[in-house]
Amino acid sequence: NELPLQLEVLKVAHHGGWANNSPELIKMLRANYYLFSSNGRRHHHPHFETMASILQHHGAETQKTLVFNYKQGDRLLDLEEESIMQKYNYKLVWPEVDAWGNGNDGYVKLRL
Repeated sequence: NELPLQLEVLKVAHHGGWANNSPELIKMLRANYYLFSSNGRRHHHPHFETMASILQHHGAETQKTLVFNYKQGDRLLDLEEESIMQKYNYKLVWPEVDAWGNGNDGYVKLRL
């Protein structure tokens, strides 16, 4: 078995919480799509440390997509910074919601 293990989709453990996604684990798994399931209200998941570790350990050599089932207001807006997206070669998928949160927050469609 060769590491990192290449996956098409990885549902990031425990809503993207840092305590459940060690750098050692993240280094062992590489995916085309990283799924984060959390509304961010109670514990502010996903944690920025988890997302940063994924982006840093899997660099720009292959494109990756971070998929979120909640928009979480402005909390994750820094992820949309074009220079960061280019540097780490990633795309974002959010649910379809307007500025007031109306729409399909909590649901996202992903076609592989």
